[in-house]
Amino acid sequence: MPKKFFSFLLILILLIFPLPALGTDITVINNQVTISGQAGAGQWVSLMAEREDGKKSYINQVRSSSDGSYQFRFSLDRGRYNAETSADGLVQPLPLIEVNSDLGQTGGNGGGGDGGSPVPLESIALVSIRGDTQTGVILDNASWNWSGSCTALAALKGVLNRQGISYNISGEYVKSIAGLAEKKEGYPLSGWVFRINGVFSGVGAGSAIIRNGDRIEWLYTLDGGKDVGAVIPIGTKPGQPKEEENNKAKDSTSKLEEESLTINQQVDKIKQQRISFPDLDAGCDWAREAIESLATKGIIKGTGRGYEPYRNISRAEMVALLLKAKGISLETGELKYIDTRADDWYYEFVVTADKWGWVSGYPDSSFRPYAPISRNETVCLVNRVFPADNKEIISSKIGFSDQDNIPAWTRETVDNLQQRGIISGYPDGSFRGEGKLTRAEAAVIVYRLIRK
Repeated sequence: MPKKFFSFLLILILLIFPLPALGTDITVINNQVTISGQAGAGQWVSLMAEREDGKKSYINQVRSSSDGSYQFRFSLDRGRYNAETSADGLVQPLPLIEVNSDLGQTGGNGGGGDGGSPVPLESIALVSIRGDTQTGVILDNASWNWSGSCTALAALKGVLNRQGISYNISGEYVKSIAGLAEKKEGYPLSGWVFRINGVFSGVGAGSAIIRNGDRIEWLYTLDGGKDVGAVIPIGTKPGQPKEEENNKAKDSTSKLEEESLTINQQVDKIKQQRISFPDLDAGCDWAREAIESLATKGIIKGTGRGYEPYRNISRAEMVALLLKAKGISLETGELKYIDTRADDWYYEFVVTADKWGWVSGYPDSSFRPYAPISRNETVCLVNRVFPADNKEIISSKIGFSDQDNIPAWTRETVDNLQQRGIISGYPDGSFRGEGKLTRAEAAVIVYRLIRK
């Protein structure tokens, strides 16, 4: 009796206070699926779709807009899929999704072969651009769709080009948008800054990777970011409008004083200004010195969500990290790799590494920039970019406990870097060459390289 009573009560409550419709509109065209719905404003909505035979599934998450609307767009292979959306503990089953064409037949991206995992056809983010008090809002919540990987800078260029808004961007630096340029008259620290999901990360826009459902806001600041809440000001140092000549004179004096500091004093000054990241927890203490030192030197910039020390570093990220540490001038040109484009953030790094013969790609003419790099691949890349320049041996220890598992093509390089003190393996004495390199491990390797 109590069970029936509570069931009746639940039904009555749902009739009086219906749940929000998390998935209300489903459209299937070939193998492209679009699911739209309504949730709370700014609420994260998750979607899970699984084929009836359990061999393929799709999982993704987006954030709803200010009016609560959201949309998933993705591709699925042929089959019948059970799906559900969820938000804040509320789970809503969706009608059966039927896909009657294969991905390969319609050019979709993902799937292929039993056990594979279809990936989103497109990711969606919202881009807003707000100028000064005179200019006002330039663009409000413009949607930007992309496949694969995308940076905050690429999203900005995309919406500006689509809307026909003029801009001047040099590298990662935004000089002007819609005619509103840096260093406005009377404000030498004015310019453009950005934040992702309300957070100013301090990394370059060309390095800040955005994800499905993100909100990217570009803001015009008059005083190095302080007026819009940025923690890392643009320009050399925070200050007041240039008509206050006393502050200008102080800045000049500080610059002269800094140039006259001794080396030790400069080192102490750098330590006081050291850059860190909020996601460096106690588990990263072994790599903290390396990460913070490289960040302070500008060799690493984080990802827009911190440093992400436990994430596997990609091939493109590792190439860029090594070239930044080497301080080599980047080159331009064309690449032979079929999966790289001239507007990719890493393009010039790969061009330079390719011209120097440090990278070679794969037999299928791909470079696979976003694939995680293995530890075996890493030591070979490191040894090419930073070859031994003398016979000095730092460590007399040679070999790891899993030495027999190290392939012949990299064994000599592993021994070389171990003797140079660049790699040391794991506490159990293993090297684990087939394992993927984390971003924390990459920072430690590069830190050891530049210290030498």
